[in-house]
Amino acid sequence: MEIKEKISYANFDSSQLNLWLTDRNAPTPKEKEVVQNIPYTHGENDFSMILGERFFEMRKLEYSFCLVEPIYEKRKAVEQEVKRQILLSGFTKLFDSHDKNGYWWAKCESVQVDDEHEKSQLKIKVIFIARPFFINDSNYLQNLWNDFWYPEKYEQLLDYNVVSFKKISLWNGYDKAISPIIEVEGDGLSINYLGQSFILKNGKNEFFDFELLKGLNELELIGTGKFHFQLLGEVMI
Repeated sequence: MEIKEKISYANFDSSQLNLWLTDRNAPTPKEKEVVQNIPYTHGENDFSMILGERFFEMRKLEYSFCLVEPIYEKRKAVEQEVKRQILLSGFTKLFDSHDKNGYWWAKCESVQVDDEHEKSQLKIKVIFIARPFFINDSNYLQNLWNDFWYPEKYEQLLDYNVVSFKKISLWNGYDKAISPIIEVEGDGLSINYLGQSFILKNGKNEFFDFELLKGLNELELIGTGKFHFQLLGEVMI
């Protein structure tokens, strides 16, 4: 029987080890609260959203698996292989067959094992720590529509040919501000956004301080060449 519910992480693929995914748990992350109790005022003052959005702690993702195997040595070998494949990797993409078109950015926290000899079963619980938001794979979505991409049913072009100067609008329909990946080819290329200039080199460009706010964003593309935007959107699920 084919195993359809699975996860994959680094070199680990649960279906390849004949592990049945029996349970998954992804509790919501805790907010990073900034609360001040000021004397001679009523209640509390919450400054958590002073920048216009809520910020969250890391979250936990828990997966439970079951292996049915009558031979103890084979169950033990699977246990050791799971630990070797998962625990040696750091933060990387975690794909879950339940959550389509994207991935979690996660690292394994622990692997808990219970061998039930009477039932010829190996029970494995894997706990990951992950960023609070699920990351949509915009490359996948763009492939569906060729030149156009549809976040929240909004149509926009992500490839531009520019001669000297061009004004564009980019829509961020996700749940938080996002940092786009910008691939360019040309001469003297840069982007003006919110009064700040970002100088681009040929190839892939990423800026930790360049974030598209939620909603509509106006940008100026400077120079002569090709611009391609990849929007790694993050959503709360």
